[in-house]
Amino acid sequence: QNWGPVLMGIRPAVKLPTKTGSASLVVKACTLCCGQPVAGIQIDVGEDDCVQSFTDRTGCCIIRDNLHEQELQVSATHSAFMDGSCEYIVRSTDKSTAELPLFLEPLIRIFTIPGPGDQLALQLLVGDGDSVLLPVDAEPFAGTICDARGEELWSASTDPDALTLTQLKAPPDAGECSIICLAHSGVELKGYEWLPSAPFETGTCAFEELLRRRESRTLGHLRPVVHVRDLEDKTVVLTLAECETIEEATALLRKRLCTAQTASLTLAAESEVPEADVDRYASGCPLLKASAKLSAGQRLRLMARLLVHVSFGNTTLGASNVHVAIEGSDEATTSDSAGLCELILPAGHHKIKVDHGMSNEGSDFVEVDVSEVDVKMEISAPACLFVYLQAPDSQKGDSAPTNVSKLVLATVFLEGGFEFLKPTTEIPRFGLERGRGLALCSSGTASVNRLASGGQSTAG
Repeated sequence: QNWGPVLMGIRPAVKLPTKTGSASLVVKACTLCCGQPVAGIQIDVGEDDCVQSFTDRTGCCIIRDNLHEQELQVSATHSAFMDGSCEYIVRSTDKSTAELPLFLEPLIRIFTIPGPGDQLALQLLVGDGDSVLLPVDAEPFAGTICDARGEELWSASTDPDALTLTQLKAPPDAGECSIICLAHSGVELKGYEWLPSAPFETGTCAFEELLRRRESRTLGHLRPVVHVRDLEDKTVVLTLAECETIEEATALLRKRLCTAQTASLTLAAESEVPEADVDRYASGCPLLKASAKLSAGQRLRLMARLLVHVSFGNTTLGASNVHVAIEGSDEATTSDSAGLCELILPAGHHKIKVDHGMSNEGSDFVEVDVSEVDVKMEISAPACLFVYLQAPDSQKGDSAPTNVSKLVLATVFLEGGFEFLKPTTEIPRFGLERGRGLALCSSGTASVNRLASGGQSTAG
């Protein structure tokens, strides 16, 4: 066990008047944080408040009436006290003067009032009993205030409609003003950005100043914002004063992110939005309409556009009617007559699934890393074809001639969503034994042994 002394707190020294004469009671009032004298505290002594006085600008009050009680009932009245007053029992002896040091800790109300534009002004009012000084449009503050050490100085009341009176914690460093420490702290309110002001001069006791002036003071302003998560998983803050709709937000993001004017920016909602604001769903994310209105605290996500060009084999000819989808997602599309299609997807690593009628080996998969707003991707659609010769039915036998004057090689074309064979090359007449054939593949793959769906055999 450690029996050594433990520091439980720091209280500033208070000098009581030394020349009190025949005084029966000496009161000294000051702030606990800075030791600054507090004037104007009403002191009543006796059961029937037979003696009354006030603390002066030095924080002192001297009662000189001839009070012979060894226990004095003292009442201190001021807005700095909870419920406006506090009761004390002060003991004394015949040879000494009764002394009562008063150390005042801040009792505060924090609230918001309408500020410039769509901002909120965060205000502070010190003391109880001054509810008449509250602005008529004051609203409870639903956020938190933490100092530079991360310690919470103030948090919202459990009653969202109450302007709760809270006792502010004294700062751990002696001589540091509690109110100035509060004014220099970080303020958090969901959907708003904190803009601090400088309401107090350093080197003074703001607590004593507010008690003396009996007025509320603006600590700073709260500006409504929306948060956008970009492709690098960083948060971009946009104010509602700069953009009110999704269309305006994308234009502002284009400037902030220095993207090209031709870049297509798509925003998806990460927080709950009305269904009427949703254009469609892509990769499980609700894509918002350009006309959708933004609200304070809304969370958005920047999506990427994957522009896919599907070509036929090793050519530059676009392959139409090719199904392109994101593996494990509902985002899918089909290439047009030029072989083009686009997918909307979040940043990261994705597996692209490609299906088309010219392949009998199942789906093709291509992996891609998306880290830019616009990503272009080339996909070659392999098409396989089996060309064969067949003997006439009138001649039978393994050695029967084919009686074919020429063989037409076929190349597969994809146009308008239909697949067909087109003669391209003639081969001089030759003979093949029955049952033998020739396998061709436009993409270099000879493992397919059937015609494409919708195709037909061509022979001469």
